[in-house]
Amino acid sequence: MMLTENVGKSNGLLTLLTLFLMTFSVYADFGIRRSYGYLAILAVAMGLMVYHRYVSPISRFKVWYWMMAIPGVFFSLLPSSYKSDNTIAISIYMIIAGIFVVLARVDLREGKRVLKIIEISSVVFSVYIIAVKIFPALYWNGIARFISSYSRESAAELAKQGYGIPIGDSITFADYVIAMAVLGRISRVLFSKMKMTASFFVQMGLNLVAMFFENRRSEILCLALTVFVVFLLSLDAKHLLEFLRRVLWFVAIAAVIVLVVVILYRNGQLGRYEGLIRKVFLKDTSGADVSGGRLELWAIAWGLFLKNPFLGIGWERFMAYNTYHHDVHNTYLQWLCETGIIGFTLIFVPTLVLLLMSLRRAKKLIADRSANATVVAMAVVGFGIQFFFFAVNVIDPAYYHLNYFCFFGIAIILSEYSYRLYAELLPGE
Repeated sequence: MMLTENVGKSNGLLTLLTLFLMTFSVYADFGIRRSYGYLAILAVAMGLMVYHRYVSPISRFKVWYWMMAIPGVFFSLLPSSYKSDNTIAISIYMIIAGIFVVLARVDLREGKRVLKIIEISSVVFSVYIIAVKIFPALYWNGIARFISSYSRESAAELAKQGYGIPIGDSITFADYVIAMAVLGRISRVLFSKMKMTASFFVQMGLNLVAMFFENRRSEILCLALTVFVVFLLSLDAKHLLEFLRRVLWFVAIAAVIVLVVVILYRNGQLGRYEGLIRKVFLKDTSGADVSGGRLELWAIAWGLFLKNPFLGIGWERFMAYNTYHHDVHNTYLQWLCETGIIGFTLIFVPTLVLLLMSLRRAKKLIADRSANATVVAMAVVGFGIQFFFFAVNVIDPAYYHLNYFCFFGIAIILSEYSYRLYAELLPGE
């Protein structure tokens, strides 16, 4: 049943969720509980819904999101689960993001605005990361004085490990924002007539340098994989000249990146990346495990799953079973060992279905060379960020990060409404 008024108009909830996410760092860095922020935007969302006086129609995207979320909340509430602030917070954030997924209604203007907010935020974060990397005193003698002691201690610990300065008490947050922005820009280049201007190269350059300075190999590798998948989706053998032109562009850009990496490596400027290059490309068997201890954690998780195959050891209990007190660093193995095959299936299947639904819709929009550029960018970002997280979750516990479901919720909304807007804009519709 659909209770609708103002059909085809935005109710602003996607913008609200995006603005909250882009300022997410404020809550952590200034010692404000993130839950307060989530509850505040939920209150505003409810107010907007009362003002607009309608409920957004139910869709398959909304149903599948909740089919993924409900098992996660359920297992976190079982007596066997580890009741930490983090566990409770993730359940709250999962539910609130799901409410936005259900209630949001997006029009073309809002879609364009949200993509622009993401891109501008990615540039701001990148400039900040680069500035404090080049001038560390700017952070330690200035910014650090105004943030919470926990954030300062976290930044100091991460710096010892070779990472950059975190934003919002998270070394991955800015990379996730950058991934969304990069996908949006690449989409407009690949699937519309937009040319690669100086502004495009400057923004992309700032984003990629910032990711490099963050020293997060996982996010860089997964973004590269996602961009490659999007590039493959752009190829169309029916347009041979365009096909060849795009292949040559891709090869040329890849060659430039490889050349830069070689130069940096020879000058000893790659930091944490050097071990990866020596292990993978130079077959150097000496030194530390290139997986950063992940292989050992994965083996422990697999062993725990085999001993508790049906319901697992309990939500977020894995850290008590290894001397490192780490997550598994593989979300899928963590689901297996903590919730068993039952929990894994209940959470993984809807996640995969949402990804495939988003892919199918993105491919349809990409195939229509006359589709609106903003609508296609929404579809590509919606699918792309889901694929990016799908890959990241293999090597990092992204699902257990407190900002994950904001990103995931935005991706689901973009995937759903990109196709709705595309249908509205079809001639004769």
